[in-house]
Amino acid sequence: MNHQTLIVFFVEQPKMNPKVSYRPYHLLAAAVSLSLVACQSTPPMNADIDQARSAYNQARNSSLVADAAPIELAQAGEALHRAEDNWAAERDLASTRHLAYLASQRVNIAQYVAAQRQADTKVQQASLDRERMRADARTQESQAALQRADVAQDNARTAQAQASYAMDEATRQRDKAAQLQLALQELSAQQTQRGTVVTLQDVLFDSGRATLTASAQRTVDRIAAILREFPERRLLIEGYTDNVGGAEMNTELSQQRATAFRDSLVAAGVSRDRLEVRGYGEAYPIADNTNAAGRTQNRRVEMVFSDPFGHFASR
Repeated sequence: MNHQTLIVFFVEQPKMNPKVSYRPYHLLAAAVSLSLVACQSTPPMNADIDQARSAYNQARNSSLVADAAPIELAQAGEALHRAEDNWAAERDLASTRHLAYLASQRVNIAQYVAAQRQADTKVQQASLDRERMRADARTQESQAALQRADVAQDNARTAQAQASYAMDEATRQRDKAAQLQLALQELSAQQTQRGTVVTLQDVLFDSGRATLTASAQRTVDRIAAILREFPERRLLIEGYTDNVGGAEMNTELSQQRATAFRDSLVAAGVSRDRLEVRGYGEAYPIADNTNAAGRTQNRRVEMVFSDPFGHFASR
């Protein structure tokens, strides 16, 4: 609830036998008071926490994860509680998003650990089966069975190696994502459903033109340096305009603006095949187009960093 409501019950007790107890009235007033306190203290929903909680509940309901990785699952639960407590106490979107992200990664690690331990169990079982069948290998049939046991053991070892690699890769990707977020801090990067997005508020365009202002070069150099540091990432460059002029002209102008920024990155040493350009014209404004200040903000470039595999989420 966003406001407080005081409810007072006036109950006129009938003139009856004074030995009669009227406790239900008191219990009703107490229940209403508790309901009001609960409404006042319940924090608003947070999409990042909801996503982390969903992943945690799915892992917790998996008998494989619960049995094979209880410690890692408990650590994921603790990380989720820290994110929930932070949101309830601080209402800080940035820190809550970071804590929810760490909780999700803890869930991933629990799942990978469970898969690896399951693979370890299969390797041990395959070894036992192989030794048992080796002792019985006196006939051609038992020899064939021994060969099948060898194949099963090799397959189990392959699964074990794959599970170990997957867990190592998950840890590496988590660390790389954290490094990218740190590198983009000074550019006020935002985590969105489309991925990491940087809105270039300081790279503005004059009305009706696609030429970057003089202040753009420092930002171009910084983005180029980040792309060199993270070669697995691609960049989607989106151009936008204000609503001055016709829609068709603005779409073409926004394409030109995004292309101008791409060409600046290429000139700074970034490979062209890592850069994708789109022009949205006057669509998706971030400020009011009815005043000059708002139109200046809408003449912008947004950059969307891909996932570690070079893929972009749809808008």
